[in-house]
Amino acid sequence: MVLVFSSHANRSRQIKREVERAVSKGVTVVPLRIEDVPPARTLEYVISTPHWLDALTPPLAGHLTHLAETVQLLLARGTRDSTEIPVMTGRVFAGAGAAALLALAALFLSRGGSLPEILALDFPAAMTVGSRGASGSIQFRDPEGDVVSAQFAGEEAAQFEAVRIDPPVRGQKAGRFSFALSSAVAQKVTLEATLTDAAGRRSDPFRFSFDVRKPPSGRRNRSFTIDTPHFRIGVP
Repeated sequence: MVLVFSSHANRSRQIKREVERAVSKGVTVVPLRIEDVPPARTLEYVISTPHWLDALTPPLAGHLTHLAETVQLLLARGTRDSTEIPVMTGRVFAGAGAAALLALAALFLSRGGSLPEILALDFPAAMTVGSRGASGSIQFRDPEGDVVSAQFAGEEAAQFEAVRIDPPVRGQKAGRFSFALSSAVAQKVTLEATLTDAAGRRSDPFRFSFDVRKPPSGRRNRSFTIDTPHFRIGVP
């Protein structure tokens, strides 16, 4: 298993589960580091090794060649002399091809390897039915600087249509932008916000919740009109 290690991979719960499953099955994990970040504690235990394959500096081709040579060496040797191989020890699937792994790594790295990320989301805890909506904001980071859209999809809601906005943040690698949401019915809403970049890659979803409440009850104005020969008074 080739683990392309970046700050995004370091925070991904899905990647943590995949690596833990690979290790539990005895699969050799080859960590290829594309960002100089220390592994989180959740990953440090399962991929702690003094030898990493680094792809931190250009040109990329040399790093991928080294990756292919390492994978080919693992496939040829299996677990023999595993202490000489700069990766975690374990059983290697003989059917895994070095060329296929190299192609996947090259595809990933050629597309940047860094997904957009939602760092924080601010939105009111409650809003009113039928109002003009409530405004919020998203703090984001995107090493590629090519976020093109933000989507809000209903995770838990009685009635909610997915919303997409195109924030004016092209070219920005970090920043904050605003959005607004409204609801026609009273309900408890849980949404997932995601960002999409120009290559179609999506950030991890950011979940947030709020209440939509009925407007406060109050006195209703009664309509009446007074007609006289000289003037007319009307109250709506």
